[in-house]
Amino acid sequence: MQPDLLQWRPPAAPTVEPTPEKFRRAPGDPRDYRAEWEAFVVARPDVADRIERIALSRRLLDLRVEVNALFAQVREEFKATLDNSTRAACSDWLIERNPELAAVIKRRARKRTAARTVTP
Repeated sequence: MQPDLLQWRPPAAPTVEPTPEKFRRAPGDPRDYRAEWEAFVVARPDVADRIERIALSRRLLDLRVEVNALFAQVREEFKATLDNSTRAACSDWLIERNPELAAVIKRRARKRTAARTVTP
């Protein structure tokens, strides 16, 4: 027997758990992704060097360089923990060290926010 479609109700929406406190950022206190990436380079120069070598080899093959793909490959090779939030800082770092990568690194426009001035 077919159910009565007039009595049908959609299932309840899944509940979303709040972000744990340790992952919350304070309002007006943005993370410094550049500093986080530079700290990672100091802590794991082997991983950073491998990312750079992969990017350079892809450039030699005239392939686009996607930092997300570099992170995925290095995670697999080194079993390293890389924060995806630092991908833009990594691409900046790669281009600063190797300006020729600017033409092949896949980047997207970033939001620039002006600093707010508080008037008394």
